[in-house]
Amino acid sequence: MIWMVEEKVNMTKRGRPPNVAVVLTTRMGSERQFGKVFADVVGKPLIYWITQRLDEIGKVIIGTTTDPQNDVLEQWGKDNGYPVYRHPDESDVVARVMAAVEQYHPTAQFIMRGLNDCPFIVPEFANRAVSLMKQYSGDSMYWVLPPFQEALYGATEFPRSRHAWDIIAANAQGDEREHPDIYFHRNRDKFNVIYHEPPPARYFRPYRLEVDWKEDLELVCKLSEVYGRLPTMEEAIATLDRDDTLYKINRMRIEKTGMSVSYLQHDRQRWWTLIRGKSIVMWDDTTWDFGEDGEPIFCKAKACLLGVVRKGKLYQKDVVIEGDAFIKCPCGAGRRWQEKA
Repeated sequence: MIWMVEEKVNMTKRGRPPNVAVVLTTRMGSERQFGKVFADVVGKPLIYWITQRLDEIGKVIIGTTTDPQNDVLEQWGKDNGYPVYRHPDESDVVARVMAAVEQYHPTAQFIMRGLNDCPFIVPEFANRAVSLMKQYSGDSMYWVLPPFQEALYGATEFPRSRHAWDIIAANAQGDEREHPDIYFHRNRDKFNVIYHEPPPARYFRPYRLEVDWKEDLELVCKLSEVYGRLPTMEEAIATLDRDDTLYKINRMRIEKTGMSVSYLQHDRQRWWTLIRGKSIVMWDDTTWDFGEDGEPIFCKAKACLLGVVRKGKLYQKDVVIEGDAFIKCPCGAGRRWQEKA
C-alpha cells in the first residue's frame, strides 16, 4: 500500500477557501490555565499561531462569550483583522458557532469549530476533508481505524458540512450543546460520512500535542524554540522522535475529554459496524469497496490498513492473498496472515 499525502495546499489568509467558516471557540477562563491563548510562544501569543493555522482552512471568526473577561479577546481579534462574535450563553457552543457563521459568513458550505487547545492541527487534512465532502456530497470525513485506535490530536479535526451543523443545531440537547461532537457521534447514522484511508504511520506516535496543562504549554514552547516558530505537526513529531526528554515533559498528563474518554466501548463498536458496505477513499483518490461482508484488517500497530477479509481470504487493492503470508506495511509493524477456512 502506498501513502500519498501529497495534496498541495498553499493557502494564505487572502487566498483561503471561500466556502469554509472556521469558528475558533475560545474564552479567557480555563479550568486548568486561565488565559492560555495569550501564553507567550516564541514572542507571539498562542492564539496567533492557532489562527495562522486555521487561516489555511477557511475564514476565521473568533467566537467567545459576553463575559467581560473576554473583552481582551475581542480587542485582539479587532487588532489582528478577525471578526469577533460574542454569545451570552457560555455552555451553548452550538449556538455560538451557528450565530457567528450567520453573522460573518452566512454563505459558508462547510463549518469547522477551531479549538484553542489544538495548536498542531494539520490544515492539509482539513482541506482534504472539504475536497472530498464536495466531491461526494458528504457531511464529514473520518479515518478508517479500529475502534480503539486514534491518530494524534490535531490530525483528526475536520470541518463538517453546513447541512450537518444544521442538523446538530436543530436537535442537540444538554451536553450536546456544549460539545457538538457528542451529538454527531451519538447519531453518526444520520450523516453521510466519508471514510478515508488512515494518515501516515507517524501520526500515531504516543505524544501529547494538546494544550490543557502547564506541562503541555511548556512542550509547545520547547518545540517552537527549535524552529523559531510554532512547528507543523510533522516537524513536532520528528523533533520528539529525536529527543525523548521533550516527550517526558507532559507524558504524565492525560486527556480529560475526547474520543478516548468520552465514548463507551459499545459506541465505538457501533461506529465500526457503520463502515460495512461503505466505500473507503484512498490517498491516491481511488475508492475501495469493502462490501457488506468485508472486515478491514490492520497491521499489528493498528495504524496501517492492510486489506479486507472476505470468506477467509485477504483482499488487497490488486491481489488476493491465500494461504499464509507476512504482510508488510509503511509503519514497519506488518502482520502475519493465515487464511481462515
